[in-house]
Amino acid sequence: MPASVVFEQHYDRLVRIAYLVGPRVRNETTRLVRAHRTVQRCLPLRSRATLTYPELVARVVRRAARPRRWALPALVPWARPTPLAGDRGHRILSIVLATTPAPVRAAYVLLNVEKMTARDTVLTLHAAGWRAGVAHVAAATALRQRLVEEYGIDVDEQRALLTEEPTDPTLARLRAPRPDALRLWRVARWGSAAVAASLAATVAAVPWLDPAGAEPASEAIGAWVTPEPTPVTVRRVSARAWRTTSEPSLASWPTRGSLANDEQLIDQAVTAWQDVARQAPTPTPAAPSTLTTASRQLTTLASGNGLAVSVSGGATPQPPVGSPQLLYAGDIDGISVAVLADPTRIATYTVAGHKRALVIAPAPTHGVDRASVLRLSLTPNQARYLVAPWVNRVDVRTADGRSWRSLTVSGGITAPVSVSTSEDCWAGPLLRIWSSEVDDGSPFVLADLGGTALVDLRYVPPSLTAATAATRAPGSAELATLSRLRCAIGELRDSAPESVTAWEVWSGGLPVGLGPSQVVCLRAELPDGRSHVAAVLTRIGGGTGSTVAAATDSPLCSRRTPAVVIAWWWRSTTDSWYHIAVGSTGVGTVEVSVDGVTHRGAGFLVAGPFPRRPTGSVTTRATDWSGRSVPVLG
Repeated sequence: MPASVVFEQHYDRLVRIAYLVGPRVRNETTRLVRAHRTVQRCLPLRSRATLTYPELVARVVRRAARPRRWALPALVPWARPTPLAGDRGHRILSIVLATTPAPVRAAYVLLNVEKMTARDTVLTLHAAGWRAGVAHVAAATALRQRLVEEYGIDVDEQRALLTEEPTDPTLARLRAPRPDALRLWRVARWGSAAVAASLAATVAAVPWLDPAGAEPASEAIGAWVTPEPTPVTVRRVSARAWRTTSEPSLASWPTRGSLANDEQLIDQAVTAWQDVARQAPTPTPAAPSTLTTASRQLTTLASGNGLAVSVSGGATPQPPVGSPQLLYAGDIDGISVAVLADPTRIATYTVAGHKRALVIAPAPTHGVDRASVLRLSLTPNQARYLVAPWVNRVDVRTADGRSWRSLTVSGGITAPVSVSTSEDCWAGPLLRIWSSEVDDGSPFVLADLGGTALVDLRYVPPSLTAATAATRAPGSAELATLSRLRCAIGELRDSAPESVTAWEVWSGGLPVGLGPSQVVCLRAELPDGRSHVAAVLTRIGGGTGSTVAAATDSPLCSRRTPAVVIAWWWRSTTDSWYHIAVGSTGVGTVEVSVDGVTHRGAGFLVAGPFPRRPTGSVTTRATDWSGRSVPVLG
């Protein structure tokens, strides 16, 4: 079939692909025009040339994803087209796709908009010049599932959002031009040619010939964010909103604080967040601000006009998605503070004298536990906590074994709590939260690792398995075990974990001078579905533990793998070496081969002593009581 016929029949589909696959730019008029221009330039020069629709799609994908140094002007003097407005789902998709690599974005569009099979998508990506098509399709599939799990947008809804009017570049709304463009048109119309030429040179050089790479790749300016800063409506939540939901979350927090109606403070906070993507990143660490919501280390994006902008915990430095929610605005110890939230981040804006600061951090994941408390850092040695309205009581203690004490809460803000700034082992604090109105009345424990969102801390006793529900409120004995894990937990501070579960895999006496010991599997769930697992050896009755084995992005010590063997080398005080392997409940046999010699045991095995650590291969195998293989961490 002639390419011109395919071009005419499928023009709308081709332009939509170019619009979604192409990189984001600040000027939405340019983005609309570029999508049409891209498709038109994919048409062969020869009028009788033949192209199938898949071949034309491959051409469009290849040209749309190509980086451009300059974005050519879209000359529309009397009006300027902009995309039709979308809702929250459209904005989330726009921002997520904007931060996705071009080949993965292309694969996502082909799978969901074009409804191509995985095989055809891989072939199209190959034709477009990307040879790792299988990997790109897998990443696009993972992205689709991430949108389901993190934002509640199911696959059918994603497909619908991508085919609705706000994502159709053939539909646009005509708006008044920018004042400079309108002035240029008027001058030209009345015959002032010299002035018009001068204005044209200025306008074309500055706003229209925008370098395509001038915007950071991670900046998510989507089709539903207008190119000029526009007033953003701040969402305020009523005091009783959380009582009408089945499971209260951050979205149902009421707006609180003595300055909640201070429009000047709120406008400053929103403006600072809106402009954050325009700040030029610098690698220097931020100086501790007087009041920040942040993790142990902050990264300064920019400092100007008295405003220091920082991000923490891997948060993205982008404007708010949709209308930001106002959680709190008040005066704390003479410092004005406004806490805003969008679906994935918390932004804290503070004013202390002539110093202003904005800190952006990840928001807690869904669930009553983690959505019950947010941290506010007063000074390097103190913190306060902003608590949800359904919290009845807050207790606090350090992580080194001291007893619980009640923490006063007034207006949703706790009394100050001392925190340690030591780079050594983590010392807490731990918070015990009671929320009987939305829960079964049993408390749960959150660990403060320095981030805005606290960490859900749970414990699994040795009599159970990793598949068993963990204890939400560890007792005194469990807290004693957690105290010995302080150093291992402290190593997780920079990774911004969402939850940490301590599973006591094995306990008993080790005949190598260690005495009564415990082996605990510490599993941390990290953002974006990642994980970290560490096996920690502790001595009952003394000291902090030491990590003997670790793994990243592993299913070990979780519901998927309820049985595990921990194996490691140990050097005794007499300089003899031992290979130790201990199994969890359900492990029947353990077999270790060292330099061709096999050692066997029943759930627990010590091989050695060896005068020096063997340099040959070491193989550890284990089975459960049914003869099935058990994974080994070591």
